[in-house]
Amino acid sequence: MAPTRRSGVQLRTTVAATAVLAVVLALAGVGIVLLLRLQLVRDIDATVRMQAQATSAQVNRAVLTGGDASDDLMAAIEVGATRGWIVQVVNSDGQVVEGSPRGRELPPLTNVRPAAGHQHRFEARPLGSDDRYRFVVLGGRVRGAPFWVVTGRSMEPVATSTRTLVGLLAAGSPFLLAAVALATHMFVGRTLRPVEDIRRTVAAMGDRDLDRRVPVPPGEDEVSRLATTMNDMLARLQQAQRTQRQLVADASHELRSPVTAIRTTAEVALSEPGGDRALAAEVLEESVRLERLVQDLLLLARADEHELRPLRRDVDLDDLVEREAVRAGRLHSVDVRARTVPVRMQGDPDQLRRALRNLVDNAVRHAATSVVLRLRRERGRAVVDVEDDGPGIAADERERVFDRFVRLDASRDRSSGGSGLGLPIVRALVEAHGGRVFVVDTASGCIFRIELPVREDGAVVADQSGPRAVDAPHPPSRASR
Repeated sequence: MAPTRRSGVQLRTTVAATAVLAVVLALAGVGIVLLLRLQLVRDIDATVRMQAQATSAQVNRAVLTGGDASDDLMAAIEVGATRGWIVQVVNSDGQVVEGSPRGRELPPLTNVRPAAGHQHRFEARPLGSDDRYRFVVLGGRVRGAPFWVVTGRSMEPVATSTRTLVGLLAAGSPFLLAAVALATHMFVGRTLRPVEDIRRTVAAMGDRDLDRRVPVPPGEDEVSRLATTMNDMLARLQQAQRTQRQLVADASHELRSPVTAIRTTAEVALSEPGGDRALAAEVLEESVRLERLVQDLLLLARADEHELRPLRRDVDLDDLVEREAVRAGRLHSVDVRARTVPVRMQGDPDQLRRALRNLVDNAVRHAATSVVLRLRRERGRAVVDVEDDGPGIAADERERVFDRFVRLDASRDRSSGGSGLGLPIVRALVEAHGGRVFVVDTASGCIFRIELPVREDGAVVADQSGPRAVDAPHPPSRASR
């Protein structure tokens, strides 16, 4: 089967090399067989010509001297007969006057009558024979009377040799092709192994792994130069990323001082009786928003530099979930409920609280009437689901929502949502704790799920009485607000 474009270079090279060798073997085999047959036919022609000449010489001697010469003629004819030849001596009347036993039984084998000293070759199948013969007709003259000697030899040795050679080529070619295919496959595989190592290393890299380098094979060939070039590119990307992250970190640090000054000024203005309280309140609100944005950027910059190292303390995750449900229920006109079981883990309570708060605030912002928080323990992991009955997230957007500064169509305006950093911060904090966060496929609404590792040493004991339900207090309805 011909290799497709999706096949690997190793397979395509092996198939191509084997196909080329097969064509070369076929052409070479045909050429060898034809050359062998031509050489064998030439050998037969030479031997029958020599036999014809010897017989012609004996005919001349027998006619000219008589006596023992006739016996020599019969002896020469019998020698040819023992070799499987056909010998005829034809006179001027077209009659076979002498010959081998088989030759005397047959009529003259040809009507061609070359002149004395000349010869004519032809190929025919004598009567009663299954084999084809190569014949030579040699003209002669003795005492003025012409005669012709016809000698022929079977072509069966040629056919047998040809069949044997074809059989050997047919039997040996598959083994040769298999050996070449195996050698090509192994050689190309060994040659491409460094390329596969490079590909596997690059495929395993993330945006936080640019400090890694691909292995450089020994030597100065194309593969080693490719690996060197790839490492140079990774170094440039790492430097560019480091510069970008340093810029974000520096900008965040530089902005903290003026933001703090603005906020302090606004608070002082609000505290003084004669100040413009409306303007001060607006400035204070914007400064708080700007301060939060700066803090978020600084946190993400620390996460990019692998400096987001959470504390390792015993944390009652169920308490955090229940408190966030109560907090959200008090601040918003959405029904917020929590269903939890006792779960304790090692982690940073502040970072975990912030991750939960970002998810809950996001769910409240998009919910129609209710938000449900569920906590359970499943196969050594704490699973937190934050579910809302809002419009949901399209399947092709469920990964993009964790990108920075991404706000979907329903929350692009500034008044409806945050800066687009809440969910990226959730992912950074959860991954810093060895967990993961993702959007669960659901028919309606939206479910964000956090999975965190939990110790298996008995420190966590689930409540056998079943999950606890917490209904957060909230205003009776949105219509009353």
